[in-house]
Amino acid sequence: MTFRDALPPFSRESADEFGSSDLILRSSDSVDFHTHKTLLAFASPIFRELVASPSPTHPLIEAVDAREGTAVIQLSEPSDALCQLLLLCYPQAVIGAFGRNLDGLCDAYGAAEKYKIPGGKPAVKAAISKYVEDEPYRVYAIACHLELPDLAKSAALETLDDYFLPTDGEYDSPEFAHITAAKLLQLRAFHVQCGVNAANIVKGIASAQTYDAKGSEAARPWWILEGHQGNCGPTIEQDTHRSPAPWFRAHMATVGEVVKSRPNGAAAAQAVLDYTNTLRDISKCGRCCQDSAEHMATLAERVRQLVEDSNTKTVRATQFVKDKSWFSGLSKRTATSMHQLLRTSEDETRGMASMKWDVFVKLMTDMGFQYVPSTSGSSVRFDPPNPQDVPITFHKPYPDSTIHPIMLREFAKKLKKSYGWIEADFLAAST
Repeated sequence: MTFRDALPPFSRESADEFGSSDLILRSSDSVDFHTHKTLLAFASPIFRELVASPSPTHPLIEAVDAREGTAVIQLSEPSDALCQLLLLCYPQAVIGAFGRNLDGLCDAYGAAEKYKIPGGKPAVKAAISKYVEDEPYRVYAIACHLELPDLAKSAALETLDDYFLPTDGEYDSPEFAHITAAKLLQLRAFHVQCGVNAANIVKGIASAQTYDAKGSEAARPWWILEGHQGNCGPTIEQDTHRSPAPWFRAHMATVGEVVKSRPNGAAAAQAVLDYTNTLRDISKCGRCCQDSAEHMATLAERVRQLVEDSNTKTVRATQFVKDKSWFSGLSKRTATSMHQLLRTSEDETRGMASMKWDVFVKLMTDMGFQYVPSTSGSSVRFDPPNPQDVPITFHKPYPDSTIHPIMLREFAKKLKKSYGWIEADFLAAST
């Protein structure tokens, strides 16, 4: 089998700038990364374990080899992901290359958790977020695959700057292979809904029903009755409704067509200001010709804000990624313990039974918490799966480790207060 060296900073020559490399990590696509055991061991407890005693029987090691006297550990990650992961482990002040492109960041997100790199997942997510404006469709695909709701919504908003859908070249990105066609259809439906909303906003601005003699719009030249020439100026309908000048209605109809296909605030504002085709009609009326430029600039800003507010409201109401439930990872057996802990209607013990400490630990680890039994004294810490959440501590009963009902109730109160656990969410996830 043929192997090739990674590009700097993990090529053989560049790696030696940090001192002689003493370990090669080989990717699943046969790219060799020349690394340093000390740096890897410092960055990740899992790497520390792997480099201390590399064994082909280790569940994270695909194979163990040697190359010119240097140990080789083959991992399951492809080269793009492994490169981003290693860049995350090395000092950024020296390397400074982490997240310079999107390649591999999707897989690196999961790998950061797999190798337990402190702060790894938030760092990868932040790196992905930097590409929302430049590569929104690709970021959307990544966010859907990684189940990151806020990132998916940010990317969806950025796609509104385009005439949907992405180009063929964007579909070539590997991340699209991880999502279903339904996710793209949902994004298209969002785009269409925003377009309809934006078009209605524009239509409403030029509608006779929106005229308010006491409102700010009353001062616009296309609403003022006096001083117009020829057929210009607004018209009175049904004694109460006033329609704006014909040129304004025609112009806003054009703006409506633009925003229906490209419902972006900036694009909407630009469409309002692009009234070149209407200048001939405007120039025929001294009243409109004198004041329209200034008022159109003000209107453009108003339309931009209205469209952006509408898009924000729509994206908040759209669920591109289902919020992951705290309780989605529970086994059937552990779910029974959760019914007891939360004292739900399905708790067969009716809140009267004790719980073994080991059962409680199993419940917490099923929820994604990391058990830290070495915590000093009787206070035992559990680290939550999301590094942004605060750890939680409990006093382990001693010498009998049984958690009696009153203490179990206090445990439940503490969990509810710290993480917002509620019985309804658990019952919905367990049905």
